Amino acid sequence: GAVGIEALSRGANAVFFVEANRKRTEQIEKMLKDCGYLSSADIIRGEASAFIAKAVKEGLKFDIIFLDPPYHSGELEHILPQLSDGEMLNDKGIIIAEHLSKKKLPDEIGNFVQKKAYKYGDTMLTLYRKKQ
Repeated sequence: GAVGIEALSRGANAVFFVEANRKRTEQIEKMLKDCGYLSSADIIRGEASAFIAKAVKEGLKFDIIFLDPPYHSGELEHILPQLSDGEMLNDKGIIIAEHLSKKKLPDEIGNFVQKKAYKYGDTMLTLYRKKQ
C-alpha cells in the first residue's frame, strides 16, 4: 500500500489497491484515511488475477501497474501473462514488477518488453513497456 499512497501524495488522480488479505486491506484503508486519500482510492479485496479479468472486461486503462505479490508466491508468473496483451495499459504506460533480485523475469512478455531493472539489495524492480 505504501507505493500507492506515495503515488497519491505525488499527484496521482486515483489508485486501485488489490489485496487478498483482509487484515492488509484494513491497514491500507486506515493509512488512506489517516493521509486523507481515501476518496482517491479503490480498495479491492481479492486476487489480482480476478481483478485483471474484471478490469479488462470493463475496459479500464492504467498509466502504471505496480505488482508486488509475496516474493515466494509464484503469482508474477501468472499475473504477467494476463497483462501481456496490453489491454489494461495506456499506450505510454508502464508495468513495474517487484520481486526477488535472484529471480530473472523474461525480457519479453506478449506485447511488452523489459526496459530497465533496478536492484535494491534482495529486491528487484523490473519495468516493462509496450513494444513499439
